[in-house]
Amino acid sequence: MIQEAEELYILSPISTSAHTDAVMERINEGVYVEIIVGRDLFTQIAASSDFEKIYRITKTTRNKIFILDKIPKLGLIVTNKHLS
Repeated sequence: MIQEAEELYILSPISTSAHTDAVMERINEGVYVEIIVGRDLFTQIAASSDFEKIYRITKTTRNKIFILDKIPKLGLIVTNKHLS
């Protein structure tokens, strides 16, 4: 689903490095991405080795990361082609 998308909108209470890599790859290919994460997950991401790449991409592209203090207990991915 992520590989086919031209736009990605993600609400995620959790993340894995494989998921992060897949999203980063699509961003590098020019796909527009908006991600909503909870503060706890953002703190984990900020401490990871991927943070510099993520930060640079959000500052140099139109992609966005939104941080919520309390995130709903569900995960959702919406693309221009799929809903999951």
